[in-house]
Amino acid sequence: MSHNNIQRVRYLTENYGRLQGLRAVPIGLFVLFAAVWSNFWSGELGLSFVILVLATVGYIIIDRYYAAGFGKVTPTRSQRIREAAIGILFMVLGLVSFALDSAKILPIDSLGLVFAAGILADFSQVMSPSNELRKHPEAIASAAVIAVISLLPLTGWAWWKGLGMHASINGVLLIAGLMLIATGLVSHFRLRNVLQTLETKQNEQSV
Repeated sequence: MSHNNIQRVRYLTENYGRLQGLRAVPIGLFVLFAAVWSNFWSGELGLSFVILVLATVGYIIIDRYYAAGFGKVTPTRSQRIREAAIGILFMVLGLVSFALDSAKILPIDSLGLVFAAGILADFSQVMSPSNELRKHPEAIASAAVIAVISLLPLTGWAWWKGLGMHASINGVLLIAGLMLIATGLVSHFRLRNVLQTLETKQNEQSV
């Protein structure tokens, strides 16, 4: 096996879970619908529960799709600990920022900044063949978009009203949901591309 192929296999195995981008689609849809729910139907708690259940079912279906169609890679203990620690950290930060935004203590949307930081933190763990985050421009682009719109309230521009949202945080959640979906789709196609490249190289070597 060539050096490039070894690098691709290492990249794939170390980041297999993160490259399963379709997992982000139900999460993104949940965030998107959470924004719409908060904007139009905040009193309908039953609807929010239905959305959560559908997102969970969608995630489970996609998880099984990857297991059946692409196989499984068991992460190392250190990877599991690191990812769990980061997940807990950003869960706490998300709750704190949501409380701050709900109380309108800060002149910005801090929850959006947490979203942006979370995306970068997640993809910064990705070990590309050259160990460069720029190999995943969708992460940088998504984080940048979310961060910028989270800071726009400082300018006095009520941009979210153009989207039909009653509050800036709903607009941020709407955009964040769309960014998660887009980023997930890009990651999924990158996974397919890496696998197809490996298969092609192996076929060439076997001929």
